[in-house]
Amino acid sequence: MTKYIATFYTHYGAIKFRQYCKAKDITASMMPTPRILGASCGVCIQFAVNNCTMPVQYCEYDSYDLENYYELRTNGEYTKWIPEGQ
Repeated sequence: MTKYIATFYTHYGAIKFRQYCKAKDITASMMPTPRILGASCGVCIQFAVNNCTMPVQYCEYDSYDLENYYELRTNGEYTKWIPEGQ
C-alpha cells in the first residue's frame, strides 16, 4: 500500500478532499502538515492506495485549494508527485 499526502492552501480544501476520499471509499485522515512540506494552511490529508502509482481519479480531482501531492517513502522522506505528461 502506498501512502500519499495532499497539501492545501485552505482548511476548507482539506475538508472537501477528505469528503471526496470518503465518497470514493478511500481511508483518509487529516493531520498537521509536516514542516518540510511547507506551512500552507497547516493541515493536510494522508491517504493510501493499493497500487504503487497514483490513481487517475486523484489527478482529476480539481480544486483551487489543492497545493501538491507527496508520496510518503518507506524511509520517511516525501517525494512530490507529478502526473505523467506534466
